[in-house]
Order: sequence, then structure tokens, then C-alpha cells
Amino acid sequence: MGAGPSFMQALAQAQAGQTGIVRVPSAAERDEVARVQGMQVRTNAVGLAANLYAGKDCTDQRLIATAKVIEMFILGEPPGTT
Repeated sequence: MGAGPSFMQALAQAQAGQTGIVRVPSAAERDEVARVQGMQVRTNAVGLAANLYAGKDCTDQRLIATAKVIEMFILGEPPGTT
């Protein structure tokens, strides 16, 4: 499990003797981060599906269905649960 940038920043400040109040992101900020991460996963899934079907005759429906399965795999969700 990796440390996030805010953790690393807080650690650097603590080591420099600049400890103090650490700002906690609001629910809206956390939701926005989750939304952007979801878009990145979908973009990656579509890219992988496009690479899979590169040079092959593939319908949009098949590409989207494949991308959805790849997205579920990335997110660790078993197929057919959503």
C-alpha cells in the first residue's frame, strides 16, 4: 500500500519541525477525487479494449462490453455484480 502525496507532505513537514493542523479534505473533495479516478479507470479500460480489437472488425457494443469487463476487473468486482 503506497502513501499518498498528502501523507508524504505531512511527513516532510513533521521531519522539518513544521507540525501543526493537517487539513482534511471535505466530502465533496473526496467525491471529486473518486469521480476523477473512476474516469481514469474507464479511460484505461477503453484503451485496453481498443488495443485488444486493433485491426479487427469490432462493433461499438462489443468494444463497450469488453471495456466494462476490463473496468470491473481493474476495480476488483466480479463480472455480473453491477
